[in-house]
Amino acid sequence: MLHAWHWHGPSVAVDLGLESGAYVRGAEPWRVLHVPGHTPGHLMLWNAARRITLIGDALNGATQIDRHGRWTAPPSYTDRDLYLMSIQTIEALEPKIVLTGHYPVMRDAKIATFLAAKYELESSYTTLTPGRACPTGALACTNLAAST
Repeated sequence: MLHAWHWHGPSVAVDLGLESGAYVRGAEPWRVLHVPGHTPGHLMLWNAARRITLIGDALNGATQIDRHGRWTAPPSYTDRDLYLMSIQTIEALEPKIVLTGHYPVMRDAKIATFLAAKYELESSYTTLTPGRACPTGALACTNLAAST
């Protein structure tokens, strides 16, 4: 099976490896969380004190949009079930601010609307495997908010 991430050129050496559950220290700690789907190893950063997520491309989903809101590309995830679980992981955190790679900054109620729309659209294509838990080694989606 050919995956999209093979089309981007040769491998590049990694200077710093991050794992889910680790913290990036700065003025405030940011927790590293695994949110696969866009790519198998996609990570996001979570600032629990301010309830801010930096998700990058984790929720591009069905497409990317241009500055006018028009679709510009085919689906950008590699595993639909993992993508849906990543939506649930982010939703369980109840963030107040979401920073993405391709969408405007989202705050408060707009986040819930965005996450619900992404989940509804992507889950409408085929059925999510019943009873499937978060990926091995990841925090349980339903318990994530309580552990932060």
